[in-house]
Amino acid sequence: MVTATPRFQFLELPQELRLVVYGFLPTKIVHHTFDLDADDMLYNVQEPIKLQLVWKVHAGAALLSTCRTIYQEVYDHLRKPMAALKAEPVRWICWTKKADLLAVVA
Repeated sequence: MVTATPRFQFLELPQELRLVVYGFLPTKIVHHTFDLDADDMLYNVQEPIKLQLVWKVHAGAALLSTCRTIYQEVYDHLRKPMAALKAEPVRWICWTKKADLLAVVA
């Protein structure tokens, strides 16, 4: 017989503790890599190229879509970090076989 473990109800915590938790939400750097072959006619590349897209995201942004209570609590905490991320450019990093690093485009 399997017994169900009690679930942790985040909204049952006092609002003051939830606000402390929101303050610890991290900003993450996300990398997405694209490998283009010399045989890839769509891009007409002469040699293999590796492109990497780099951008930052705030882990708390997903909380805005959970429920109205959390949205109202998190919104003020995220306003400054999200404005700072909006000012950050998305970066492309390009590598070729001949050069270790070809370019960083911001």
